[in-house]
Amino acid sequence: MARVVLIYPIGGSMLDVVSRRIPLGLLAVAAFLDKDGYDVKIIDQRVDKDWKKTLLNELKLNPICVGLSCSTGKQLIYAVETCQFIKENSTVPIVWGGVHPSTLPLETLENKYIDILVIGEGDITFYELVKALEKNKKLDSVKGIYYKQDSKIKKTADRELIEDLDTLPDLPFHLVNVHDYSSVDYTGGPSIDLITSKGCPFRCGFCYNLYFNNGRWRAFSVERTIKMIKFIVEKYKIKDIHFVDDNLGGSQKHFMDFVRAIIDNKLNIAWGTNGLRVNNVTSMSDEDLKLLEKSGCKELGIGIESGNQDFLNLMNKAITLEQIMKQNKRLAGYTINIKYTFIIGMPTETKKDIDTTVKLALDLAKENPNAWTRISPYMPFPGTEMYDFAIQHGFRPPKNLEGWAKFNSLDSWHNYFGSWMSKDMIDYTDSIAFLSSLYNKNIRYKITSKTMRLLFDCYRPFAKFRLEKSFHKFPIELQVNKFIEKTGF
Repeated sequence: MARVVLIYPIGGSMLDVVSRRIPLGLLAVAAFLDKDGYDVKIIDQRVDKDWKKTLLNELKLNPICVGLSCSTGKQLIYAVETCQFIKENSTVPIVWGGVHPSTLPLETLENKYIDILVIGEGDITFYELVKALEKNKKLDSVKGIYYKQDSKIKKTADRELIEDLDTLPDLPFHLVNVHDYSSVDYTGGPSIDLITSKGCPFRCGFCYNLYFNNGRWRAFSVERTIKMIKFIVEKYKIKDIHFVDDNLGGSQKHFMDFVRAIIDNKLNIAWGTNGLRVNNVTSMSDEDLKLLEKSGCKELGIGIESGNQDFLNLMNKAITLEQIMKQNKRLAGYTINIKYTFIIGMPTETKKDIDTTVKLALDLAKENPNAWTRISPYMPFPGTEMYDFAIQHGFRPPKNLEGWAKFNSLDSWHNYFGSWMSKDMIDYTDSIAFLSSLYNKNIRYKITSKTMRLLFDCYRPFAKFRLEKSFHKFPIELQVNKFIEKTGF
């Protein structure tokens, strides 16, 4: 049977070791092929340490193509190196998909090792592309791709978004070893990531969704999602599920119907999600929150972004500080862990503005014993509404994949590509981001390694002192972390 190889490149961060996420994107583009009888091989470089040998064996079998999924940042380095290795050993077409090639297609396809790009949702596009390549058909009939022809870059018609997600095949989990992956162990595992929807109806200025999903939200039916969960739980004995939807609560009614269905079907799972908003909590009654607890919800990730209303408005976040503080007090009365996320270091933001955000983050955690916060540096990703705003304030976008690969650390991209921030502000922002992920005891349950837990317990009081007292001098631990990421991953 005809073969297709899909590769998930190393990401180049500590997460490759600490919390490997199952490659749902690759499973999604493999689904139609697997259903149609194609022999699909997934090579995850984070799992297969001898991946070159595995890949060479696959190339000897003459696959129709090799596909890679790529995100902006350090992963691009490993993706390009993998493609170079493929070209040195085969003439097989190389296809890229994912957010980065979708937002910067021309720049991406200029790389000599890449032949074809799948733009946006790849579920149907990649399947049709494989069929065309197998039969040596012209590629201009396949919607949603860029490709090279006679040293020129060609673009086909845009691919429409998939309206009814229930028409998609079930994910072929048998193509990977499910237990090689862990996301969040709410009860000690085993755990897995799942996705129940695509897109988001909101227009946050820092988010790729407006471009990638046209600002729309679509979901699998509650019935289809429950069926998927039952299969995963029964087949792989999964106890914990982390829903990685961009917005699990894209429809409030759909979300609560889903919560009730978990209870009605007695699924007995522990679950959480990063994809929720303050607006969702505002719309919930006290009875709804009790149902959330009863369904096994252990964690909600809620994007706050800033402690300054002017910057919330700048980001088009569509929430208020009053909402945030009021709903945090409500959530404090329940046993659900709340992860609040923030962004600092945006254009025009001052040190005083950043301090205001840090104060709100600390206050929320103090008022809610189940809350913890994560503060991240702002990064002007292509395809977002604030991208041009960043350029207006000194950001000079990279011109190639090698440049975008440097988008893996704050000091790296600021130094290379221009900035609205002084060196002192870059260091200040970097230190806050590092400390925010280690100061709160509520994050401890996410750490599965006994050694890492011991290190966390020893360092956490120091991180807490640094963050609360705004003491950022002599950041030795931050330099050690940067050294590890540069040399060890």
